[in-house]
Amino acid sequence: MEKETDLKQSGPLVLFNVDRKGRLADYAVCHSDHECGDYLLRQAELALGGAYVPNESVYCLAGAERTDDGLPELLDDYIREGNIRDLPSIDLRSLTFIHETTGGGLPEGMWAILEKTEQLLDSPDNRKILEAYHAYHEKRENALPERTISAVRTDKGVLLFDDSGRGLQCLESYLRYQPDSLVAGLHPSAGCPMHADGEAFRRFVKTFGLNATDEANEIAALTGIRARGLSDPGQLEKVSVHRAGFRNLYERRQASLERNDIVMYRALGQASMDMAERILRTEYKVRGYAPSMAEKETGHRAGPPAGKKKTNRWRKTDGTPKRRV
Repeated sequence: MEKETDLKQSGPLVLFNVDRKGRLADYAVCHSDHECGDYLLRQAELALGGAYVPNESVYCLAGAERTDDGLPELLDDYIREGNIRDLPSIDLRSLTFIHETTGGGLPEGMWAILEKTEQLLDSPDNRKILEAYHAYHEKRENALPERTISAVRTDKGVLLFDDSGRGLQCLESYLRYQPDSLVAGLHPSAGCPMHADGEAFRRFVKTFGLNATDEANEIAALTGIRARGLSDPGQLEKVSVHRAGFRNLYERRQASLERNDIVMYRALGQASMDMAERILRTEYKVRGYAPSMAEKETGHRAGPPAGKKKTNRWRKTDGTPKRRV
């Protein structure tokens, strides 16, 4: 990959998402490193707005034959013919992991994001956390009976929207222009009540004159969101490390409330609860959310074996460095 100064000389880059079924999910034409970084940030925030982060990869194409209205067809051809195997790529879950766990979220610019990814994976502890993060989202994406599907009745039939960030975005866009549509929720996500409470934790600390650590305060804030959803700006302020991941959800939820879109308001509330549960489970191993022994032994893993480094540098599928484009 070339630096930003080189991009201006060689023409625009096309970044595009491909889902686990080999379908084009999104794309953008970028003319600078900054624009590339903005695209990656949008994809991360969109994914974190759902109940799980889908198994998608972001590919980079330089020197595209066309960047006009025919670009989607060109990208579909690349995917169908298997030419994306030779393109640089980064998986979406690594992007969201960095955005959730790094203070301030993803850095500006694509090159800064890639460098941050490499720094993250230099730590064996971070690689283990990322492995659990991949496994959680993989299991959640495949747990179809536990997922929430929104059904919208139209005069031509029924439209179904899943609970991924992209699915909720499509539902939100549709309801904005079709406010009178009849919507029903199918297969609601199984609730996992949290017996601990953030306010109870703060009272406990105050009563016994204890000093709460930053990590304990973060867990308490996440516990409150998991129990009641994200509806108060005060909750957002109590979250420190993961604030960037929740801010977008909160703003979208408030906007849906202002336009009296109760269906979207409830869906985004559930998404915030799911996000809090995911973080408590994968990062802090909070009792009731940590992976069970059965999960550890059966190997529901999307990442590399423990102790082995997974590199997210733009590489080929066989592990050899890709040629610079």
